[in-house]
Amino acid sequence: MKPTRISTTTSTTPETTTTTTTTVPETTTETTTTESTVMTVTISKTSVTSVREIGGAKLQIIDKYGRTIEEWISKNGTPYIVTAPLVLGDTYTLREIDAPDGYAFADDIIFSISEEGKLLDSNGEEIEKIRMQDERTSVSFSKKDLTGEQELTGAKMQILDKTGSTVIEEWTSTNRVHVINGKLNANEIYILHEENAPNGYAYAADIQFMVNRNGKAVDENGNEIVVTMLDKAITAEISKTDITGEHEIGGATLRLLDKNRKTLEEWVSEEGKSHTVESTLNVGETYTLKEINAPDGYAYASDITFSVAEDGTL
Repeated sequence: MKPTRISTTTSTTPETTTTTTTTVPETTTETTTTESTVMTVTISKTSVTSVREIGGAKLQIIDKYGRTIEEWISKNGTPYIVTAPLVLGDTYTLREIDAPDGYAFADDIIFSISEEGKLLDSNGEEIEKIRMQDERTSVSFSKKDLTGEQELTGAKMQILDKTGSTVIEEWTSTNRVHVINGKLNANEIYILHEENAPNGYAYAADIQFMVNRNGKAVDENGNEIVVTMLDKAITAEISKTDITGEHEIGGATLRLLDKNRKTLEEWVSEEGKSHTVESTLNVGETYTLKEINAPDGYAYASDITFSVAEDGTL
C-alpha cells in the first residue's frame, strides 16, 4: 500500500495565522487483461464408421461461463472452421443441439486453448482438430403371440410418423427380430402399426414409442426397449345345443367351411361340452358352420354364416 500524501495550505491575516492540513488517500486500480486469439480450430462432424463429413447437425461452442460464442449447422463433405476469438488458457465445450436425420446425439466434447495457443483435448493432449462422431439410430422390433415366446411370421408391419400419415418403413415379420438402422430420428415419436395380421391372429393395437438421444427406443419410463407387439390367436367356441340353448348335446357331426366351401375342420359334438376352434380363422374372412349329421331324435339345423372382426371377435 502506498503512503498517504499530506497537503498543507497556510493563509495569513493581520491578526491570525491559520494552518489547514488535508489528508488525501491515493487509490490503486488493478486491470486484468484477457488475451484472446483468432486461431484456426477445425471441427469435424462424422459418423462412427466413416471419416466423411455429415451435414444437418446443429452445433455450438460454449465458453466456461456457459455462453454460446458460436453456432452453426454442419455441411456434407466440409469441416467447420471456428471464427470466434478464443481466450488463451480457457476451456470450451462443443455441444450437439440437433442431430442429423438418422443419427443419435453425440456426447459433449471438452477442449481448451493453451497459453501458447495450442489446441488441447480434455486430457491436455495437443490435437490437430476436434472430431465429433455420431452413431446411427438403431431400433429393434419384435412380433410375437400373446405368450411372448415365439416370433410370429407373416404380419405386415409399418412404422408411421407421429401423425400416422406417413409410412417410414414396412416389412413382413419373420422368425427374427426386425432392426431399423439409420432411418428413425433421435428425439422423435413414431407408431408401430400392424397393416395385416398373420393367419389365425387378430390385429394388435398400434404402439407409440420414442427414439431417445442415444438412438434407441424407450418406454414411458425412459428405459431402452425392443418394441414388441403381441397378437392374440383368434379363438371361436362353438356350441351345439338343444332349442332351449341350455344343454350341449352330443352326436352331431359339424363341419367348418371357408368362403370357398373348403372344409377347415370337422368334429362330432360331445354331451355337455363345446368345441374350440383356435388359430384357424382369419380376420375379415367369412365362414359357414354346417351340420352334416344330426343327433338321434333331432332335426338338422340351418347353416350359420359368420365373419371375424379385426379384434378377433365373431
